[in-house]
Amino acid sequence: MKNQWMTVMLSLALVAGLLGFYGVAHAQSPVISSQNFDGIGTSATATLPTNWRVDKNATARSVGTWATASAVTEQIAGNNMATNAANGIYNYGAGVAASAADRAVGWISSSSATKSGNLYAWFQNDTGNILSGVEISYDVEKYRNGSNAAGFSIQMYYSTDGTTWTSAGPNFLTSFSADSDNSGFATAPGATVAVTAKILTFPTPIAVNDFFYLAWNYSVTTGTTTSNAQGLGIDNFSMNNPLAVALADFSAVQQGDHVLVAWETVSEHDNAGFNLYRADSEAGPQTLLAAIPSQGPGSTQGFAYSYEDLAVQPGQTWYYWLEAVSLSGATTLHGPVSATVQAPTAVTLTALHAQGGDPSLPSTVVVLVALAALAVVAGQRRQVARR
Repeated sequence: MKNQWMTVMLSLALVAGLLGFYGVAHAQSPVISSQNFDGIGTSATATLPTNWRVDKNATARSVGTWATASAVTEQIAGNNMATNAANGIYNYGAGVAASAADRAVGWISSSSATKSGNLYAWFQNDTGNILSGVEISYDVEKYRNGSNAAGFSIQMYYSTDGTTWTSAGPNFLTSFSADSDNSGFATAPGATVAVTAKILTFPTPIAVNDFFYLAWNYSVTTGTTTSNAQGLGIDNFSMNNPLAVALADFSAVQQGDHVLVAWETVSEHDNAGFNLYRADSEAGPQTLLAAIPSQGPGSTQGFAYSYEDLAVQPGQTWYYWLEAVSLSGATTLHGPVSATVQAPTAVTLTALHAQGGDPSLPSTVVVLVALAALAVVAGQRRQVARR
């Protein structure tokens, strides 16, 4: 039991230190990247953007390596992609293949020459903090139907060396069921599936300045027959740090002689806790009021929080900021919200009757007893708030 208590106390101390240290700095250098591939142009042999590569191989659902992949496409297609289109790596155009400005990178399989295709991206953690996860969005676009009974899929993977890959899971799997034919679309792409703001969590956080890789594998969904394929491509990629917490509400209101600051979360992915700041103007300077641990670090559920600010003066507007701190130390600042503390209003008593009490009890005594009780309650509330 003693060891358990020591573990709990150490954990709380670490959380408090994390909140206090990162809270003062308001520091966050996000991993930000976006790519729509429009800059590769309309050539069949287009060169991919820096830090992007592509390949094809002869094994279904097989991811290759970053080191051996190429940076050049092989074919172009867009509207009305042919039923007998050549297999390989495509520079797809959303419209006329040779002139459409909106581009995507993808593939189409054949029975043997292209059973898988992979798009790779390389990144470095330059945030200044360890990176426990990223928020990723992209589109999967369909440029040709395919009657293969198994349908085709694109599954995203991640790696720390560009060679050994781990599936990113069902949130990053996009599958299309079989079509009745192998025809293209008069207006391409004929279908688009958006993968939006999905969180990829790294089992081992990425250290500062270390590398990580993403790969999108295109192949038949099941089995090894890859003929009668669908033509699929990747477009409109973006990546950001995930928010440590998603807020549903953040407010500040006067309650008597103090301000009640309250907030509610939708989820607390990667959240260590919060720093609450106050200032007497919107321009600051800000004072740290409290470091409050998360009720559910890493939870997909939401929680309600509140803080009574007792050290406010009447006749003044007070501003509050809430800083969410991730387990890796990245911070996201919310606010400000404000509350104006009004001066108390004088009350004039014209008559006072003690209903149901001793009619002989003087009204002055009733008033004094009531005021004493209120003072006791107020003192107890302040003592509780300061604990």
